[in-house]
Order: sequence, then structure tokens, then C-alpha cells
Amino acid sequence: MKWNIKLAKVSSINCMVALLATVALLSACKPKEIVTTDDNKQKTVEINKLEELKKTLNAVLADADNLTADELEQKITALKAMNYEDEGVLELIQKLELKLDNKKKKIAIEEEQKKKTAEHEASFEVRFPKNLDELSVAATLVASDKLIAETLTYFSSPDALVLIIVSKEDGYVDYDEPTTIKKYLEYIKDQKVSKNKVDKVVLDDNGKIKELELIKK
Repeated sequence: MKWNIKLAKVSSINCMVALLATVALLSACKPKEIVTTDDNKQKTVEINKLEELKKTLNAVLADADNLTADELEQKITALKAMNYEDEGVLELIQKLELKLDNKKKKIAIEEEQKKKTAEHEASFEVRFPKNLDELSVAATLVASDKLIAETLTYFSSPDALVLIIVSKEDGYVDYDEPTTIKKYLEYIKDQKVSKNKVDKVVLDDNGKIKELELIKK
């Protein structure tokens, strides 16, 4: 009877071991995630889209200097709206934003220069004739030299060219002997006479007068 009990216990243990082995085997044979052909195709499509986007970004970057600030800003806005998180794409967008920032700064500088030039020209139109008239009747050397120094601030240098028109006929212009603005002002100071008016001015890149044409009043 005792033997039968021992045999039953052994059989029970053997069954338990067999069961555990079966569970382990089933666990080892658990199906793995299957990557389908469709998944591979989708990944390939995404990679191709990313590469095309990078090509587009590089093309925009290469052509950025030929675009207006507004055009470039619109392209950047559209590209950022795609919400790509790829480092390469984000780096290219940052380069475009830097280009845009530099372009805006350049525009601001140019606008400021235009404003200063316009103010300079308006001031010249008023002050230059007045200075010449005052110079022709200045009572002292101090007053004359002050007027000359003020007038020269409108010119690129004391040697700026001055051409005095003697006559105009049938499209032909006859000039007196060329001189410089400094010499012309000194002439007015010495001769106490101002008989010419401005006919034309030529400005340099800084908005200063580099050439002046005068004609008899």
C-alpha cells in the first residue's frame, strides 16, 4: 500500500514537470510581430518624402538671395507647417530663417538710408541756395568760413566736381571750365556774387553729392 502511494506521488510530480515544460515551450513559440510588405512600402514612401523635402529645402536655400523677404517667409511658414521633426530638415529650416533675418536687416538699413537721403536732399534744396546768397554778402571771414564748412557737409568731399552750364541749345550743353565745390564757394566769398542755381545733382552711395551742375539764374 505504501508503494502505491509513492508511485502516485512520482506520477503526480512527472505530470507537473511535463505541464511546466509544455507551458515553457508554448511561451517560447509565442508569435513575433510580423512586418508586412505594406509596412516596408510605407516606410520607403516616408523616407522618399523626407529626401524630397530636403532637396526642396536645399533648392530654396540656394535661391534665397533671389527671393523677396515676403516670398522667403511664406516658404518657411509652409515648410514649418509640415511639422517634420527630422534633425536634417530642422537644420535646413534654421538656415533659411537666418537668411530671412539677414534679408530683413538689410532692408531696414536700406530704408533708413533712403530716409536719410531724402532728408538730406530736402535740406540741401533749401539750405544750399540760401547759403550761397548769405556767403555772397557775409560781412566777416568767420561768417564766410562757417557757411562754407556747413555747405561742404552736403558733398562727398571738397573736391566734388562742379560744372557750370553756359548755354543749352538743341540738346547740346556747353559748360564753363570745371571746378570743385570748395573752389566755387571760395570764389563766391571773394567775389561777393552768387549768380547760379542748381540744375542737377549726382549722389554717391552714401547720399552725398559727388557732382553738381549749376546754371545761371
